[in-house]
Amino acid sequence: MTGSLRTAATKVLTMINNSSEVRVGLVAYLNVQPLVWAFEQALLPAATRDGRPLHFDSAVPSKLAERLRAGQCHVGIVPIYEYFAHPGYAIVPAGAIATRRRVGSVLIVANSPLEKLRCVGLDRASLTSVNLLRVLRAEYRWDFSLVDGNEPADPMHAADWILHANEPAGQLLIGDPALAAVGKFPYTYDLGALWYGLTGLPFAFAAWLVHPCATDVPLLEPLSRARELGVDNLERVAEDCAPRFGFSPAFALSYFRENLWFK
Repeated sequence: MTGSLRTAATKVLTMINNSSEVRVGLVAYLNVQPLVWAFEQALLPAATRDGRPLHFDSAVPSKLAERLRAGQCHVGIVPIYEYFAHPGYAIVPAGAIATRRRVGSVLIVANSPLEKLRCVGLDRASLTSVNLLRVLRAEYRWDFSLVDGNEPADPMHAADWILHANEPAGQLLIGDPALAAVGKFPYTYDLGALWYGLTGLPFAFAAWLVHPCATDVPLLEPLSRARELGVDNLERVAEDCAPRFGFSPAFALSYFRENLWFK
């Protein structure tokens, strides 16, 4: 267990012992809905196998990883990069946010072709995708620099700056802002497709990670059953959830079926 997780362990252990509630962190995007829809619709009790209630909180991926690391939640559908960066987590094999090829919601949008870009702005909400971009840049030998930007007041317009940039520029977008950006920029590149083109392999962006001090909480059964119900009822998930995130049910259903893989 790393130092940061060891420090947080005391907080988590105290929280577990002093509260009957199990805190569950979710990425604040449409893509997680098939994994938790059954709880929201009361098709399953929102509880562990031994009856402890689940309390759900949402945050962007990078913040969610920080919360789990700090012991502010027991389990979360967290960027997979966090698992490798801070050893000690357990993975619950109850579904992931992954893609076989084109993910649709992790994009570089740009004002020029990829090979001509001089800089790409990073998405502060991202953790896995930022590091995937670093790998792809090295492997494809792209020449652009990566720029840390400020946290945008409106994430849905975080890439608008490239339309007025004085040089060939792009912006990394993830999640719902990436979905909303499709068709609005001269060039769009899907990182899932770029990874597949390089390796021929699927890619997992996030998985259920459990803090080391919460590994005895019986989460596998409820999370696995929720995934099964969600995947078996994607049309209903899209109907129920898409409008809340600003998308049409038809768009969401296509995204769930054609881009995402909830293995």
